[in-house]
Amino acid sequence: MNGKTRVLLFGCGVMGQKIAAALLRKRSFEIVGAVDIQPALAGRDLGELLTPPRTTGIRTDSDPGAVLARSKPDAAIVATSSSLALLAAQIRPLLRAGAQVVSSCEELANPRLCQAVLARP
Repeated sequence: MNGKTRVLLFGCGVMGQKIAAALLRKRSFEIVGAVDIQPALAGRDLGELLTPPRTTGIRTDSDPGAVLARSKPDAAIVATSSSLALLAAQIRPLLRAGAQVVSSCEELANPRLCQAVLARP
């Protein structure tokens, strides 16, 4: 064990790219997988999406289940949507796999207020 928190990045758009760049600067985190369903982003080295571009050896994948199974993250950062209704299907498998989840989804700040049914355990 290298003492680093293993992180899965879910969403490699503008917000995800900024998060990836920040994580790559930190010694305490290791990006172990990246997911994006957009054809223009999936299949590319994560570093190609960053400014300045670089090689990271982390290939973005459009199949979240496959990435989750192979990466076995400690945590996932989800930067895909501001809607909890859209995000719920993405975060449930992460939680079932035991990953801690952090998200840029504003509705997660108070899910019972925004989506009472989805917020139920």
